[in-house]
Amino acid sequence: MRTRALSSTWSNAHSVMLAPDSVTGKVWLLVILYGASTFLLQTDMMLPWGSGFAVAFVWFAAHVGGVVAQGLKLPPLLGYLAAGMLLKNVISEDNWNGRSVRGMPDSWASDIITFGLTIIFLRGGLDINLDTVRKEAAVISRLTIMPGVSEALVVAALSTAIFDMDLTLGLSFGFILAAVSPAVVVGAMFELKKHGYGLAKNIPVLVIAAASFDDVVAISGFSTCVWFAIKPNSSCDSSSAVEIFANASNCTGHSNGSDDTVRSFLSGFHGPIVLVLGLSLGIFCGRIAAMTQLWDLPWKRTAIVLGQGVCLAFGAKMLEDRWKVEAEIHPIGANTGILATLLMAGVASYRWRRGQGFCSTAMALGASMDFQHETEAHLAELWEHVAQPLLFGVVGSYLDVRNMPGETVGKAVAIILCGLAARTCAAVLATSGTQLDLQERFFIAFAWVPKATVQAAICGYPLSMVDRITASGGWADLETQHKYEKWGRDILNTGVIAIVMTAPIGLVFIQMYGPKWLHRSDANGDMQLTQGRKPSGFTDLHEFSDVAFLEEVPLVKRLLEVQVPALVDNADPDSPSGSECDGPTKRQHSLQKIASFLKERIFPVGSNIINEGEIPDEDCSFYIIHSGQVKCTKNGAEVCPRLGPGDFFGELALMSNEKRAATVTVTEETKVLILGRSDFKRLLDPLSEYMIEAYASNRQ
Repeated sequence: MRTRALSSTWSNAHSVMLAPDSVTGKVWLLVILYGASTFLLQTDMMLPWGSGFAVAFVWFAAHVGGVVAQGLKLPPLLGYLAAGMLLKNVISEDNWNGRSVRGMPDSWASDIITFGLTIIFLRGGLDINLDTVRKEAAVISRLTIMPGVSEALVVAALSTAIFDMDLTLGLSFGFILAAVSPAVVVGAMFELKKHGYGLAKNIPVLVIAAASFDDVVAISGFSTCVWFAIKPNSSCDSSSAVEIFANASNCTGHSNGSDDTVRSFLSGFHGPIVLVLGLSLGIFCGRIAAMTQLWDLPWKRTAIVLGQGVCLAFGAKMLEDRWKVEAEIHPIGANTGILATLLMAGVASYRWRRGQGFCSTAMALGASMDFQHETEAHLAELWEHVAQPLLFGVVGSYLDVRNMPGETVGKAVAIILCGLAARTCAAVLATSGTQLDLQERFFIAFAWVPKATVQAAICGYPLSMVDRITASGGWADLETQHKYEKWGRDILNTGVIAIVMTAPIGLVFIQMYGPKWLHRSDANGDMQLTQGRKPSGFTDLHEFSDVAFLEEVPLVKRLLEVQVPALVDNADPDSPSGSECDGPTKRQHSLQKIASFLKERIFPVGSNIINEGEIPDEDCSFYIIHSGQVKCTKNGAEVCPRLGPGDFFGELALMSNEKRAATVTVTEETKVLILGRSDFKRLLDPLSEYMIEAYASNRQ
């Protein structure tokens, strides 16, 4: 139970930090830390307008913007973006050439974005259930490819008509706009998941997984197309990527045929290279993080996951900057590290839940759901207080509206809206034939409206390539140079407008319509979400209200000893908390809350409640016996004493996501209390060790 105590200590410390009377203390701490940084680092770095000062200023302004947004009943993220925009367009000097606020080097701004993406993908990976991803592989694959590619193709076609852009450059432009913002989407889906929306149909998992892979497809598509689109001194017809690829070795340029062949290979197969390297690195590092005998404390597990994630993301980014062929093509891109980070966290979480180490059970402490939740909780703290304000403050500071030509706005808006329409239709089609109803399918489609981080990171890249070629005198003629410079500015401005339009609208949509369009897995959630599907042998389903019985159940007694967030509804003003009520009142409230999660069913003699070898699905449930008796058999032999009132079963499959370990048969008419799978995880995760111990003692 040492892990639980440490987790409680973390929670208590956090609650103290957020207490209203600690604001003055936090301000003093910030002042002291800033002063210490001034002396530890170079003094001019921390003085106005040094690079360190710029970072601290963005972070502070973003926090202020978030507080103001919350006061106006708006999402804090909008305040972060607005603060960055004000810093860039009001305070920064006109002669500042950096992309972010005055004093912040472009490399620092890029690193802040990379760090924010790393935290988001680590949290997403920890939260993704690989069994669910494997089960939903077909729909996730469709959602990964169809919406983004459809949007990219539509944007490419329109850009040739509206901006008179070259087709291959239009495809690069299309993949830039096609990328979903993981920082907006994944963060918002975490909030919905925390409150139980969409859990029973794994909608948060579908959105997070597909959105993450969608970015890999978009960035890989962009990396491949942009090389074909922007080439100096080329005598090839740049209107056809296929022809360029086929004739790359015959193009005239600065490099010889061998180098052209290498560059063509790296460009044409950039996506598969990224995928193979990302998967390999992610699996290997995930197995390292799974060696819990080495990482035997919560802070160690958080440190190894975060440390490896930062190494993967920034290591790949460094290779992208330094390892290039003819300064144009990189064998490894930054998205290689991002993909590896996502998979590393997913593999670690998967192996933690099963008690697996690097190889089988070697170097593992045993199975535990706590490892995943503690690590994700620590990363959530880092995201909320550090990474998120910095990330969106920097993204907002990229929006320099002073240099945006007015005639571009209307054209850009038209392209963005048409691209989003194509994406939405493709996403709705991609989810056809699933258990999702039409309203849920449209929610998934609209949830991918936000654009932000990827666009901020790469929408200026084509223009920077053009400027680099111009500086080296690499254009064949002045007319071609001016044409590509105009296209580069069009792409940059449209990317900026896409962020301004879609990030706030998409976030507000998710927060407003998620609770309305997605079913919540609370008292009635499982029945609503499973659309009436019941395992064979069930009779009528009834509400459960026998609170007095729960007081005598050992499992419930243990549950009342542990602080469980699901037992306190913060949205309910009548919920007793703190000093507002005495111990017995709080205990009664908790018992009533537990009862609200439960349903009761009666099974006749001889019926099987669960069957050995069944694969857990969304109907998979946890059972507490109210009255009657059952026996548990494996391969026809009873494996434990018969279970009666107050005993429970079905927990192993829910904790491990593996097949049912035994058949449970009714020996006399039995009434059971049923807790659905999603509510089991919300309510009983803190008791995983207790249930494992109870299972072991029953087998003896």
